[in-house]
Amino acid sequence: MPTTASTITRSPVDAINSLSPGDRRVLNENELAQRWGLSPKTLQRWRSESRGPRYYKLSKAVRYALEDVVAYEDAQRQGMPIGADSRVAVNPPPIEPPAPTPAVVEPKRYTLREAFDLVRRHGSLEAAEASMREVSNDPQR
Repeated sequence: MPTTASTITRSPVDAINSLSPGDRRVLNENELAQRWGLSPKTLQRWRSESRGPRYYKLSKAVRYALEDVVAYEDAQRQGMPIGADSRVAVNPPPIEPPAPTPAVVEPKRYTLREAFDLVRRHGSLEAAEASMREVSNDPQR
């Protein structure tokens, strides 16, 4: 019986790189290890530690959905906040510096002796401070 030659490339690297979007949607352990330059044992350890991308285990066969692998790769990108869109903007909007916050005027601190003296002269600290503000804002002085 003559056998027909298959047109599907069997090399893992060629198979991954030559996929069109609808061809193949899963990778086996060896293909993923080769894609990332890892040992298959590393992927096995990661699965036992609940690390790495999501996977399917069918009997003894382990398969990784390509969309899960790509999502995991995007999540591992450095310099991007979690949940941010993984696509890089062509013209990102300029980052505006935050608006300056108004300076908070700290209330004047008095020693106990000063406070009693001001209360004796003005009736209260609020009245004494209002009197001092009037004096400092008076243009004739």
